Amino acid sequence: ARTIELPLDNTAFLLAPVLGLIDRGHVGWKRLRTEVAVLRFGDASIACIPGEIYPEIVNGGIERAPGGDFDVEPVEVPPIRALLPGRVKFVFGLANDEIGYIIPRSEWDREPPYLYGSPKRVYGEINSVGPETAPALHAALRELSRALALKDP
Repeated sequence: ARTIELPLDNTAFLLAPVLGLIDRGHVGWKRLRTEVAVLRFGDASIACIPGEIYPEIVNGGIERAPGGDFDVEPVEVPPIRALLPGRVKFVFGLANDEIGYIIPRSEWDREPPYLYGSPKRVYGEINSVGPETAPALHAALRELSRALALKDP
């Protein structure tokens, strides 16, 4: 397991602790602490994700979406499942923490124009820590998976 800090870029998530609605691990102004893990049992591995991760980060297919806030190529590649060692690969969401939706940076869309010409803002960003969450979690999981693969059972 690894504890990581994430930039907190969500006004509602910033105000919730001040109002007594959420009591969680803030480590400074606009910084949030959470945890990821990769476990291995024989030929099976499990990635433990602290929120609700978009499936394209896990299985592939992240797009450089038209209308997104960041005109960047997908950052969270290769897919998490491809990083995991072993023959059987599980990904558990809402493990260790609940930080909201985990959205690919290239699909992040809080400002108009909205993705794929949608007339209104999409739901995920309202309940997400911010656009740097997925890249940070992906990087930590990549490092943990590499370290675990080196300890081949």
